[in-house]
Amino acid sequence: MNCDRDLILSFIEEDNIQRAYFRVRPLLTIHGDVQEEAAANWPDNACLRIVPDRNEQHTFKDRMRSLGSYCIVNLLGIPQDANKIRTNKNYRPERGETNQFILYSDAVQALPDHTFFQVLKGQVADYAALRQSAITPVCYIQDDETLYGPVTAETSDVPAAAEIYGKTYDVSCPDCISRTFLCLPTPESAWLKAPVAEVKPAEAPVIKAPEKPGKVEETPVKAAPAVEAPKPAVEEQPKAEEPKKEEESLPIGTTLNILDKKLDFEQTLQQIGQSPLSSTANLLHDAPSSLEDEVVETPPILSGTPLVPAQMPTATPQPKNKTQEFVSAQWRVVKNDPPAAPLAPNAKLSTVENPIENAMTALKQAWLMRDSRSQLVQFLLSLDGMRSFVDPASPSAEVTPLQRQLRQRLVDLEAERLQALVQLDQAKADYESFRKEAAQQVARQLREEIATLTATKETLDKQIADLKSQVLVFSQQRDEMLRLVDALSHDAVPAAIAKAMADAALVTPVHGVPLRLTPVPGEKLTLDELIARLNKAMEASRQPAYSRNAAIALLLLLAICPKFAFKGASTPAASTLMGNMIRHMGWQSSFALQTDTMQQPLLALQPPDTTPSLLLTTMGGVPAREGLKVVLLQPMLDHRKVDAWPVYPLNLQPANAFVPMSNQSGTPVSDASLKALIQPDAVKAVEIDQALSNILSKLPPLSGKSYKEMCTFISSAATVMDGGLPSAIDWAVAMWMLPGVHVASPALKEALAELPMCCKPV
Repeated sequence: MNCDRDLILSFIEEDNIQRAYFRVRPLLTIHGDVQEEAAANWPDNACLRIVPDRNEQHTFKDRMRSLGSYCIVNLLGIPQDANKIRTNKNYRPERGETNQFILYSDAVQALPDHTFFQVLKGQVADYAALRQSAITPVCYIQDDETLYGPVTAETSDVPAAAEIYGKTYDVSCPDCISRTFLCLPTPESAWLKAPVAEVKPAEAPVIKAPEKPGKVEETPVKAAPAVEAPKPAVEEQPKAEEPKKEEESLPIGTTLNILDKKLDFEQTLQQIGQSPLSSTANLLHDAPSSLEDEVVETPPILSGTPLVPAQMPTATPQPKNKTQEFVSAQWRVVKNDPPAAPLAPNAKLSTVENPIENAMTALKQAWLMRDSRSQLVQFLLSLDGMRSFVDPASPSAEVTPLQRQLRQRLVDLEAERLQALVQLDQAKADYESFRKEAAQQVARQLREEIATLTATKETLDKQIADLKSQVLVFSQQRDEMLRLVDALSHDAVPAAIAKAMADAALVTPVHGVPLRLTPVPGEKLTLDELIARLNKAMEASRQPAYSRNAAIALLLLLAICPKFAFKGASTPAASTLMGNMIRHMGWQSSFALQTDTMQQPLLALQPPDTTPSLLLTTMGGVPAREGLKVVLLQPMLDHRKVDAWPVYPLNLQPANAFVPMSNQSGTPVSDASLKALIQPDAVKAVEIDQALSNILSKLPPLSGKSYKEMCTFISSAATVMDGGLPSAIDWAVAMWMLPGVHVASPALKEALAELPMCCKPV
């Protein structure tokens, strides 16, 4: 079916009361349920957004609200170029508009009192109470297996039984109620002239309900007996006609002679074929019927409309006897035609009568007498073999009692089989209806849960944003208080202590400046975004951008190692470049530069999603602490005496180049962004040991802590670096193992021949 060129019973709702937005959901046409077709044609919600027509810009909202919950979408007789359904240009699912198509409001009309009727189940005596729950202006009541109606708001008497048949459909409405509707086609001209046409009571359509719920049954429409309207008092007299000459009828039994007896049979046929028929030859239409005046029509007895139309029994035509027809035809030919063979002059000819033809003629004459029909039938049935010929199930000599019993049993089995099939169809329909209802209920519950979770998530996100803003405010207040404490510590407190010590004859001075590191909440970035931040810092420092592997190596050192060093650049250039990286990462408040042994780092309380705390120093003896990462600008050659830390190659171009300080800064990046890069189990430890076995045998050993950090670096870098595991091993050996080797032996050079980073000159 094509529901976009039809008459559709639809559900109308105001989904946005503040903006007076309305939409309709197609449910039913006179051809069947169209909800699945509507979902296919108009996806998302299977609804159409209603937009006001240009003729009702001011009355649109009031008229839509006056329609109630159900309406008619009239798409009959609309030209192709004036389509009422078009694409919605404001379709934005992320902004709440989930209807892809629009419908102009002039096609939305109120429910008519014809075409669609609701069937209500209950006692016909309670028609007034049942009528209150109907959504259509005209409805019908199904009491047991009989339909009564029509029932309207003005109905004051108990409705009578219905007398016609049509179509019924069970429709699952959006308000979670299954309703039964009657559908009868109405001439399209009635819809084109008037959207709501009145139907007279005599013309009210009544349909016959289906035998099984949920299953559509189509039966031919039968006109209901209408009460004849009273005739007017004065009837219009027909025009006077010229009197016709009455023809005299022949007495009964008189032979009508209209043929010329002088002509033989063949000549008579030729004359009849050549003569034109007279226009007054058939006067049956002019002759008044005497039977019509005598027969009085009796009104039909109304006993209710059965839900299933009873089939009228019809006699099964007997197969024609071809032999009998052929013999009868030949008999008539022989009777009328002269003999073909020559006969003797004294031969006597006599007419041979056909006994079958005579019997049929006599039977017809006897059947015309109504009083003799029963006697004639009894005589025919008394003939030998007549009963078995008429009724094959009757006893005969050829059928035994056992055969009759078996035949009857077969008939009973067939009836049981048909009953089982009917019950199976009903069970299938019930199962399908239950399945759809269960699916709709589950979908409705899921939508409610999703809506609840979405609202809860929005509330929590708002609370998190408020808490973050409060944390930033408190951090600023804390920094201001710490600044005041530092000022007091530098000025007032030393003076007071010096005065007190002077009074106590103490001459030991107080030295030392605190380096405060105050982490702040940061945001989580992906690996590509972190690499982009590092490259922006290199561009601001007038240096070539990092390669992907070099950037990944630096990020993994910041994530894994509590202490590492830079090499290959001057201390001022490396310090400025490191400061530019810190600014682009947003780590200014949690970063400090130590240039004196009297400077002591003081780490503040770390908030949630904190930024990493970094201490940049030129002294190799500074130990790493929990939550504090130490970055050395001058790697110590004897760092293997206690523990080995990795050394990152920082090759500035050109060598000893001036590095300008960047004024740009980025949003804070959380330490969780770096921790997310760590994947210690991505590569098995056995594979790493086998890959490093040849190199470890030719280099000084590492401590267990350093070797574990190197294996974690290799496992994490193998999943993200270009080149995979070989590239990760190349960077790890170059940063952990080679810085402590001054002169490489030929055997070591041969083992490192396949590692490009290890073969670069220091």
